[in-house]
Amino acid sequence: MKKKLLMKVPSAPLTTGVWPRLLALGLVAALGSSSPAWAQTLPGALGTSVVDGLNYRTYNLNLVGGFKQVRLQTTVAATNTLWEFMLSTSDYSTNWRPYTAGQTLAGFNQFIDPTQQAASARVNDNTGGQTGRLPATSSGSYYTFNIPNTRANQSIGNSMQVLETTFNPVTIGTPTATASAFGQTTTVTATLGGTPDANENFYLRYSTNGYASSTVQLMTRSGTTVTSTIPGQTSGTVSY
Repeated sequence: MKKKLLMKVPSAPLTTGVWPRLLALGLVAALGSSSPAWAQTLPGALGTSVVDGLNYRTYNLNLVGGFKQVRLQTTVAATNTLWEFMLSTSDYSTNWRPYTAGQTLAGFNQFIDPTQQAASARVNDNTGGQTGRLPATSSGSYYTFNIPNTRANQSIGNSMQVLETTFNPVTIGTPTATASAFGQTTTVTATLGGTPDANENFYLRYSTNGYASSTVQLMTRSGTTVTSTIPGQTSGTVSY
């Protein structure tokens, strides 16, 4: 049985049409051998001034399943704070940021598509492109920067998102599942890293056809344990 990492999203700021697309950031896509050399790379760091609205700092990205992530808490409210993704904290030779200056992200808690939005993680080589800007931030809030660990749109860039929450989201442990025969239900369980905020919800995404299509369902929480039941299947492999 294949495992698919759970992804947690805050319930309040997101609309029904947004969070399934956020979950899709965990998918890994293959890269064709004919791609240019710069497209063979992946982002490894974030540069931003979001913490205090003034000082630009760089951070290594953390690998979380099929995407990379950094979470930062602000100390002041600010406008026009900077952001960009790059190969490492000191290597901007390939980077993921807008092509032109003065581009502000459309908003927080939404899917940012580089094929549709100029203010996005568009790929640049030879240190090209310009540092992007964030919408107004709030003091004391948490900002989680997510970018796929994939090369799905290597000629354009990577989808991305910046989640804004008033709380520090808890971590999710590796999910486990009960063994089951064809036709029997499968229960998936994961342990949280702490007691979640009242606004946090947890979702399970599963597929029976290699993610040609999939189902997303709300998990049930008891303390720091979340569970969800996948209906019995008569054929195929269940991936989650």
